[in-house]
Amino acid sequence: LFRSRCFSGGPFRDRAPAVDGMQRAAGRLLLWLWCLLERSAGQTADENQQWRIINEEPIAGFWAVAEVEFHTTGSCDSLVDGSALSSGWVTVSESGQHPPNLAFDGLASPLIVYAWWSPCGYVLGSANDFGGGCAAREAWVGLESAFGTFDVKCVRIMQAADSNHSVSTIGLDRWDGSQWARVQTFVNTGGEEAQGRFLDLPVESNAKWRLRPAMGEAGTDPWPHSSHWGVSELRLHSNIECDGAPLHARFGAAGFVGDRSSPSDLANLPSIAQDNDTSTAWVSPCSQQIGACNSEGVWLEAQLRDVVEVRCMRIVQAEGAWASAILVQSWTGTVY
Repeated sequence: LFRSRCFSGGPFRDRAPAVDGMQRAAGRLLLWLWCLLERSAGQTADENQQWRIINEEPIAGFWAVAEVEFHTTGSCDSLVDGSALSSGWVTVSESGQHPPNLAFDGLASPLIVYAWWSPCGYVLGSANDFGGGCAAREAWVGLESAFGTFDVKCVRIMQAADSNHSVSTIGLDRWDGSQWARVQTFVNTGGEEAQGRFLDLPVESNAKWRLRPAMGEAGTDPWPHSSHWGVSELRLHSNIECDGAPLHARFGAAGFVGDRSSPSDLANLPSIAQDNDTSTAWVSPCSQQIGACNSEGVWLEAQLRDVVEVRCMRIVQAEGAWASAILVQSWTGTVY
């Protein structure tokens, strides 16, 4: 799956063959352990062949990552496949093993039993004793591409919905051929803050744009947040005339889990707001008590595949669910 001396004859290929079967088996075991240690340290990978996320602040308990995805587009729609890597994992627990491949199995759930668990912060048989938790930059999980190098433009992550097992500041690192190098640092990423949904974290500024309706007049500070809003059609353009084809984007929204299976997602797809049909509309599920709309209130966002500055937006709001004032926010690369 990756280029390495381990899979091209190995470090012992020039040695004389083992005398007997026992020596041969011992040699193979030693080679396997050597390769495993080399790979876990990132020493066999080419530049940009390995990427990881790492906790940038202490965690009370172990880190539980339910799902993480690395994408090569800012719209988070070009998934990279490969082999899971980590700082280690819990091998024995009441719910079994929790290896890093659980964070890449495509089964997204904020339930902690389906997640990768870091070994730091875990004490077998104790629900409340976390053994000191995880220090900053102690736990990490990542991916090595099976097809060579790649450049991450967006990360999607779902953590356990528990402040004891999630982190609010996450670093994104790439392997530069000799060591890990920082690419971006994301904040406000905690599992409680996300409330059990996927967070989409583009690396570049202006990669996504968010619209939030206000119940008051423009200029009111702070603007009161609306709990009911609908959009029939939203188009983003890079020119001030709103001419030509709209920018390609993938839409997300408040209350949208993003796991491709939640009932609230299927009933309130944000992509309806870009289906070129004004007779249909995305309507926020917040006022219907379906899904999770947190203290931020209602919002609709567009993630751009090709990152440019949006100069014009055309919007058709849903009948009976419109706002007189709309706040537009741009992504800085770490926060709105």
